[in-house]
Amino acid sequence: MKEDHVFAKRRNLLQPSKKQGCTATICVSHIVRFPDFKITENTEWRRTANSKLLRNSLSSNLDNVQGVVEYHVRFPNKEDHCNHPTEGQVAFLPEPVEPRVVEKIAELTRCGVRSVSEMIQHVNSFVRNELLLTGEDENRRRFFPTAQDIRNAMTKAKLENRSSKNDQENLKTILEQWEKTEPEDKVYYREASHTEEGERKDFLFCYQAKWQQRLLNRYGNDLCLLDATYRTVKYALPLFFLCVRTNVNYAVVGTFMTEHENEGSIYEAIEVFKSWNPLWKPNNFLTDYCLAEINALERAFAGLVVRLCLFHREKAWNEWLSKASHGVSEYSHELKR
Repeated sequence: MKEDHVFAKRRNLLQPSKKQGCTATICVSHIVRFPDFKITENTEWRRTANSKLLRNSLSSNLDNVQGVVEYHVRFPNKEDHCNHPTEGQVAFLPEPVEPRVVEKIAELTRCGVRSVSEMIQHVNSFVRNELLLTGEDENRRRFFPTAQDIRNAMTKAKLENRSSKNDQENLKTILEQWEKTEPEDKVYYREASHTEEGERKDFLFCYQAKWQQRLLNRYGNDLCLLDATYRTVKYALPLFFLCVRTNVNYAVVGTFMTEHENEGSIYEAIEVFKSWNPLWKPNNFLTDYCLAEINALERAFAGLVVRLCLFHREKAWNEWLSKASHGVSEYSHELKR
């Protein structure tokens, strides 16, 4: 399998066809009127004479003949329909989404909208305020698509600018663009692969912009923070942020993503940042209650003091008190005082 993701095409058809032998038809007539040859009396002689005069004018001097093009449409009555529902929510379900609505969803997706619930609000506002369909039935799928319709349109818009179905290939393309636009930024990328000897190379990505490097060297020798963020991407890959406290607020000064959350992978990423910043020697590091992070940091920096953040310290204490095997769960309320 060459692609990272393989999606089966699905179509939300609740019935094989909306028209199951329906006899209703829409009649369209294409008419061209010639006002200069209008007859004053509806007689056979007038019609024949004006028709002959019109044909002669069209053949001899076409540019001076003025014509008005008209289209006359006759829609069927509700009683003309048969074999399918014409009222209620089910009548609108098989209807395709309006192309203008699909284009608006794609435009908003390119602008950064990622939440389906937020996109529904934008679509409703677009239909009422820009398409001016204030009295349209909200059950009509054409102008008020379902959440799955919106999700499919957003996914299609996000995939349009991708050069490959393989995400690692797309990342390589993005990095090549970064090297051209931001040549002073630091990037380390190693894709997951196997060597000829059968050795496994794990995925590793490290990034640090020029301004982040300046902040790290200025504020990172006293206290740094390592924050791990989970379940933010489609892959089960841990995303780490290096942070420092500046004179204004806390700022992210480095980002790395590893294939595994173990001591070796985190240590290797920290070593990459050390090679980019030779003067970076922090005295303290604030982390989660994660032994892999703690051991990797103590291994990378001699004499480093690793501290746990207050949230994770209280969380670990509550989990220890609530565990029945420790024999203090019934006294946990008193021990927390």
